[in-house]
Amino acid sequence: MPKPIPPLLLLITATTLSKPAIGENFMEADYQQKMLLENSRRFVQLYLSENASQLAYIKGPDKQKALARYEYLQALIHKQNAKPNQPVAGKLLEALLSMELANAKHSLESLLDLEAAKNILEQCCIDAITAENAVAHALLGYLYFKVPPDPLSFGDKERGLQHLQKALEIDPEGAWPNYYYGIYLKETQQPLPARRSLERAVVGRIPAGLSGIEVVIRRDTEEALKLFDHATPDEP
Repeated sequence: MPKPIPPLLLLITATTLSKPAIGENFMEADYQQKMLLENSRRFVQLYLSENASQLAYIKGPDKQKALARYEYLQALIHKQNAKPNQPVAGKLLEALLSMELANAKHSLESLLDLEAAKNILEQCCIDAITAENAVAHALLGYLYFKVPPDPLSFGDKERGLQHLQKALEIDPEGAWPNYYYGIYLKETQQPLPARRSLERAVVGRIPAGLSGIEVVIRRDTEEALKLFDHATPDEP
């Protein structure tokens, strides 16, 4: 049995269809396009009404803060300008920007930005085994873990964990691998290992090609530890 087309893809396709081909009845084509769009909207709304928690990743509490964060990261990336001999770093920066843009939008269409980030990161994961490659696995693992699953998007928690573990296998001292693995452990109710992973991330290795955005991962890690300390008692 063929796999059904994800409803979000139908929704976006219906929204962006070009003019009907020459020779078709324009009124009929326009009607069919509107029906496709309406049916797709209803499917997505029904799915979300039954699975509201799955959209948590793109429905953050503070849209204005997310937008400011996106603009800040964008400025850092433009300032850094990845060198031609650092192609993986350039792809990673592009993927990070797509992820932040999705956070800033807070809408269903954000899933398309996350899909774009996923595609970029998958390309990075097949490059040579380096610290930057580990960052790609860490980011990809986080996306698979957090994004809604099929039929809405590509989320897959088991696959996400595999990528997070691969990131640590490649670079056990890396800032990004330890940070995202710590977030995963925290959200899967494993507080003590999560704290240890986040503490390693605080002083974790930064790949040379991503040194321009070191401030972002350091700040994220420190904020995660602060929130963690408020919610989690110290180990006896």
